[in-house]
Amino acid sequence: MIPNPQAKDYPLNVPSDLEPSKKWTGLIRSRPDLKVDPRDGNHYVSVYVSHRDRPYLMHIPRVKDKLPKGTKELAQ
Repeated sequence: MIPNPQAKDYPLNVPSDLEPSKKWTGLIRSRPDLKVDPRDGNHYVSVYVSHRDRPYLMHIPRVKDKLPKGTKELAQ
Protein backbone atom coordinates (compact mmCIF):
# COMPACT_ATOMS: atom_id res chain seq x y z
CA MET A 1 0.00 0.00 0.00
CA ILE A 2 1.28 3.45 -0.88
CA PRO A 3 -0.36 5.79 1.65
CA ASN A 4 1.09 8.96 0.14
CA PRO A 5 1.81 8.91 -3.63
CA GLN A 6 3.38 12.35 -3.43
CA ALA A 7 6.49 13.12 -5.47
CA LYS A 8 9.23 14.84 -3.51
CA ASP A 9 9.47 18.62 -4.13
CA TYR A 10 6.29 18.68 -6.30
CA PRO A 11 2.85 20.17 -5.54
CA LEU A 12 0.17 17.98 -3.95
CA ASN A 13 -1.05 15.39 -6.48
CA VAL A 14 -3.82 13.49 -4.63
CA PRO A 15 -7.29 14.34 -5.99
CA SER A 16 -9.96 15.10 -3.40
CA ASP A 17 -12.73 15.13 -6.02
CA LEU A 18 -12.24 13.74 -9.50
CA GLU A 19 -15.01 14.65 -11.94
CA PRO A 20 -16.48 12.08 -14.38
CA SER A 21 -14.40 11.46 -17.51
CA LYS A 22 -11.35 13.15 -15.96
CA LYS A 23 -7.99 11.41 -15.71
CA TRP A 24 -5.60 11.39 -12.77
CA THR A 25 -2.04 10.09 -13.00
CA GLY A 26 -0.09 9.07 -9.93
CA LEU A 27 3.26 7.43 -9.28
CA ILE A 28 4.94 4.88 -7.10
CA ARG A 29 8.25 5.93 -5.58
CA SER A 30 11.17 3.55 -5.55
CA ARG A 31 11.82 2.26 -2.03
CA PRO A 32 15.29 0.90 -1.25
CA ASP A 33 14.02 -0.65 2.01
CA LEU A 34 11.81 -3.10 0.07
CA LYS A 35 13.49 -6.20 -1.30
CA VAL A 36 10.92 -6.81 -4.08
CA ASP A 37 10.79 -5.33 -7.55
CA PRO A 38 7.24 -4.17 -8.42
CA ARG A 39 8.17 -4.32 -12.13
CA ASP A 40 8.88 -8.08 -12.19
CA GLY A 41 5.39 -8.99 -13.45
CA ASN A 42 4.16 -10.48 -10.15
CA HIS A 43 2.42 -7.42 -8.67
CA TYR A 44 -0.92 -5.65 -8.92
CA VAL A 45 -2.33 -2.21 -8.06
CA SER A 46 -5.74 -1.68 -6.47
CA VAL A 47 -7.70 1.41 -7.48
CA TYR A 48 -10.56 2.33 -5.15
CA VAL A 49 -13.49 4.38 -6.44
CA SER A 50 -16.61 5.73 -4.74
CA HIS A 51 -19.10 4.10 -7.14
CA ARG A 52 -17.97 0.51 -6.56
CA ASP A 53 -17.86 -1.74 -3.50
CA ARG A 54 -14.55 -3.33 -4.43
CA PRO A 55 -11.39 -1.98 -6.07
CA TYR A 56 -10.30 -2.33 -9.67
CA LEU A 57 -7.31 -4.64 -9.77
CA MET A 58 -4.68 -3.76 -12.39
CA HIS A 59 -1.65 -5.90 -13.27
CA ILE A 60 1.75 -4.15 -13.34
CA PRO A 61 3.45 -5.54 -16.47
CA ARG A 62 6.98 -6.91 -16.39
CA VAL A 63 9.66 -4.60 -17.74
CA LYS A 64 11.04 -5.99 -20.98
CA ASP A 65 14.82 -6.34 -21.01
CA LYS A 66 15.29 -7.08 -24.69
CA LEU A 67 14.55 -5.18 -27.87
CA PRO A 68 11.68 -6.44 -30.03
CA LYS A 69 12.57 -8.98 -32.71
CA GLY A 70 14.14 -7.45 -35.82
CA THR A 71 15.37 -4.20 -34.18
CA LYS A 72 18.95 -3.06 -33.72
CA GLU A 73 20.58 -1.02 -30.98
CA LEU A 74 21.59 2.54 -31.86
CA ALA A 75 25.32 3.30 -31.90
CA GLN A 76 26.30 5.60 -29.04
